[in-house]
Amino acid sequence: MKKIFSDKKQLEKWCRWTARIIGTSILLIILAIAIGEGIHDGPLNFAELPLSDKFGFLTMFGMCLGLVVGWKWEGIGSALILSNFVLFWISQQMTPRINIAFGALLVSGILYFIVWLLKKRYT
Repeated sequence: MKKIFSDKKQLEKWCRWTARIIGTSILLIILAIAIGEGIHDGPLNFAELPLSDKFGFLTMFGMCLGLVVGWKWEGIGSALILSNFVLFWISQQMTPRINIAFGALLVSGILYFIVWLLKKRYT
């Protein structure tokens, strides 16, 4: 049987770049939606939103920040993504359905966590 990854460095590299590609794609989609919504309805007045929506925006911002931070520091990035994902999920009354965008955020956070674990093991 042929091995897919010859060593841990190769697995780490694959996980890192897959997380980066997924994360960048999600960030671009979120940015496009935010710009489109802002142009259509005018600027968002954060103060007028209900508390649950404010919390949702803050956790989404935390996940996006984790995607950016993960490019340099995988451990911190994964912690931001995964912790904010759990908080967002709880704030939305733990709806069991996860759409593709949130699934991609979760996968990206898990991949950054795997990279952090692999780096920690052999350094």
